[in-house]
Amino acid sequence: MVHQKSVIVALVLVTIAIVSHATPIGGGWRARADKIQQDFRVWQRNETGSSNGNENEAGSNRGNINGNGNDGAGNGNLNGNRNTGSDIGTVNGNSNSGNDNGNANGNGNNGTDVGNRNGNANNGTFNGNFNGNLVIGNKNGNENGNENAGDKNGNNNGNSNDGSLNGNANGNGNDGLHQGNSNGNSNHGNANGNGNGNTNDGLGNGNSNGNDNTGNMNGNNNGNLNDGNDNGNLNGVENTGSGNGKDNGNKNVGSSNGNVNGDGNTGDGNGVNNGNDNKGNDNGNANGLANIGSHNGGENGNGNTGGANGNNNGNTNTGKSNGVDNGNANTGNSNGNGNGLNNDGNGSGNMNGNHNAGNQNGNGNGVGNNGNNNGHFNGNSNSGSHNGNGNGGGNSGDQNGANNGNVNSGNSNGNGNGNANSGNGNGQLNGNKNNGNDNGNAAGNGNAGDGNGQLNGNENTGNNNGNNVGNANAGTGNGVSNGNGNHGSNNANEVGNSNSGTGNGFGNGNDNLGNNNGGMNGNHNSGNGNGALNGNENEGNNNGQINGNGNSGNKNGEDNGNANLGDNNGQGNGNGNSGSGNGAGNGNDNIGDKNGK
Repeated sequence: MVHQKSVIVALVLVTIAIVSHATPIGGGWRARADKIQQDFRVWQRNETGSSNGNENEAGSNRGNINGNGNDGAGNGNLNGNRNTGSDIGTVNGNSNSGNDNGNANGNGNNGTDVGNRNGNANNGTFNGNFNGNLVIGNKNGNENGNENAGDKNGNNNGNSNDGSLNGNANGNGNDGLHQGNSNGNSNHGNANGNGNGNTNDGLGNGNSNGNDNTGNMNGNNNGNLNDGNDNGNLNGVENTGSGNGKDNGNKNVGSSNGNVNGDGNTGDGNGVNNGNDNKGNDNGNANGLANIGSHNGGENGNGNTGGANGNNNGNTNTGKSNGVDNGNANTGNSNGNGNGLNNDGNGSGNMNGNHNAGNQNGNGNGVGNNGNNNGHFNGNSNSGSHNGNGNGGGNSGDQNGANNGNVNSGNSNGNGNGNANSGNGNGQLNGNKNNGNDNGNAAGNGNAGDGNGQLNGNENTGNNNGNNVGNANAGTGNGVSNGNGNHGSNNANEVGNSNSGTGNGFGNGNDNLGNNNGGMNGNHNSGNGNGALNGNENEGNNNGQINGNGNSGNKNGEDNGNANLGDNNGQGNGNGNSGSGNGAGNGNDNIGDKNGK
């Protein structure tokens, strides 16, 4: 018992010492804090219902109905002292069978409805203490630490605020320990740190939310209804903006979900609805941090049976709506992490890494963009692993690196697409619906033009199709529709790159049963429409390669090396031409080898 008293006194003295020096309220307030500190030094732990309602200035109903009907000891002391205002420090520490509940609430305030209804009807110990103290404002530190079977719930909420409606309804109805503590403190704004750490069976949920904010409505409704441990902590802290870090870490069977979201934001609505409804662990953490823009890092890491999904999304953005809806509903692990970071533009890094049975899908998309809507809808619905990662980063243009690496049963598809483009619509629709591995990677990167590196490496049962396509083009529409629908491997790689012209390297290396068809076509052209429709529908190998490269003219190296049963047909046609229409229609429909070269 003596030890528990020392814990209460130490908590109060440390907190008062901090707020009396940190809160810019003036010398009179510091003197009041010093007197409250003296009260705690002389208080005896075995008292019940003592030292309530003393030395109050103008107002009414201070320090009433505290410390009644308790079977335990040390309940309902030091409430409602040294206040200016009404309805302060009432109905605390009543009807408890446990000890040390409902103490040190509603002291040193200049406002109304502060520090009431804390620490009542608890079977556990040390609930509902030190709420609603040293406040200039109304409705702080109420209804904390009630009806708990567990210990150490609902303490240190709603203190040292200049605003109103902070630190209410925390740490109630818990069977577990250490819930709903240290919420809604040191705020200059309003409505912060409410509704955290309630009705949990687990341990350590809903703590340290909604503190140190100059904005409003931060750090609310975190860490509730959890069977697991350590959910919904450290959300909505140190924001100048409003509506950050709320609705995180709720309804989890697993542990360590929904923590450290929506902190340090200048913008509004960041880090919202992360880490909820998870059976797995370590989901929905560190989202929506340090944003100047608004609505970043929301809807991440929810509904997962797997672990480590939906973390570190939507951080350090000056733009809006980045890093949203990542890492949800996964049975696999490590999906939907690190999306929507460091963007000056809007709408990047969204809808990545969802509904995966495999691992490590949909990570690192939509990072470092000045443009808008880059790196979204990658790495979803995969039973395989390592799909849809690293897309849509470093773009000054818009709509790059989208819809890659989805619905794959194979591994390592749709990665590294749509990066570092000043143009628009590059690196899209690559590496989807593959049973094979390593398809549709490194497409649509480094383009000044638009629409490069699209529709490559899809629906393959073979491996290594449609890679390194549509990169480094100043022109438009290069490296499109290559390496799709192949049962064979190594088709349509190195196609449609480094063109200043338009429409080069499209329609190559599709629907092949054989291997190494339709590669190295349509590169380094200043002309248009070169290296198209080569190396398709072959049962043989090495058909339709090295066509339509290095042309200043148009439509060279087309329709070569298609529909062959044999090998090495339709190669090396239509290269290095200043004129148009050269090297077309060679090496097609052959049963033998080495035709049309």
